[in-house]
Amino acid sequence: MSTGKRLDMTTPSETTPHILIVEESDINRRLAAHVFTQAGYSAETVTNGHDAVNACLQHRYDFILMDCRLSDFPRFMATRMIRLQEERLADGRRVPIVGLTAFAPPGFHERCLRAGMDACFEKPFREETMHEIARRWLSAPAQAESTLSVDRPRFRGTSRQALSGKIPA
Repeated sequence: MSTGKRLDMTTPSETTPHILIVEESDINRRLAAHVFTQAGYSAETVTNGHDAVNACLQHRYDFILMDCRLSDFPRFMATRMIRLQEERLADGRRVPIVGLTAFAPPGFHERCLRAGMDACFEKPFREETMHEIARRWLSAPAQAESTLSVDRPRFRGTSRQALSGKIPA
């Protein structure tokens, strides 16, 4: 039995993108859920990797926003487990997973991609950045493999925020 807290923010419909937010920090979890629901998305939140994996067994999400440093699993384990579930389903669907981190040492973004995330960006996040990330990952189906693009958009706001990988100079 899991002790993680789960909060359904909205009821999903067939046309409303359904987002899973995996974040241990109560304030960050509530802020992300508020930003996404105000933008018209359906959002569900969980507080740990175990609950994220279980939620993905029960629901099909259109997008997952996940803290990179969850205390209940080794780093990136929840992402790897979700990717394994997708492989077992073998329906070709791959939900975009975007990581959140408070600190990204050199090479961290590449490790996120190797673990199965589609992108990673640093906290603190701004509302505009959250909207841009959701638009980017919900506007086109996720690729079977993560791709690094040389024409990634830049973001205004806190330094070093990006949708994925390295930002061109």
